[in-house]
Amino acid sequence: MRKRALMLAVICSSWCVAAYAADSSAPAPLPNGNADSQSVAAEVTVEAHKEKMNRLRLEIKKSVDDFYDAFNKANTEPSYETHCADERPAGSYIARHVCTPRLMHDATEQETQGLFYGYATVPAVSLITLRMRGYKKRLRQLIHDDPNVHRAALHFESLTEQYAATSVERVRPY
Repeated sequence: MRKRALMLAVICSSWCVAAYAADSSAPAPLPNGNADSQSVAAEVTVEAHKEKMNRLRLEIKKSVDDFYDAFNKANTEPSYETHCADERPAGSYIARHVCTPRLMHDATEQETQGLFYGYATVPAVSLITLRMRGYKKRLRQLIHDDPNVHRAALHFESLTEQYAATSVERVRPY
């Protein structure tokens, strides 16, 4: 309760100071020139940074799709075929790019059919857990052995490193 009251007091006092400064007839001294040009420069810099981050996010999404396309071409196991799509989790408005192997769809479909037709099945979670070991092993093997899959994995890795470096980069108004 005290923290909320303190926060409210700080916010109200900052509004009062801002209102007082706006009503005062004497203009405040500017450190390095015109305030409007500094504001515009800061806005342009922040917008450029946001645009760069958005472009990198889209490139990463495309590189994930390219990786799984290369994986699907090199893979010989039909249940490991992986497809990517934008999915929105239940209770969320934000869509995420999700890549799922066919083994997950097959396991949930088998469990659902068992539920509807009244026969016993192995729970989908158990099947997925058991089969994911082989899937991950096949992924690692193809990244190591197939040059196209390896190249796609390296491209994805370089983009994610670039994204991480850009996200911690400080945005300066100059």
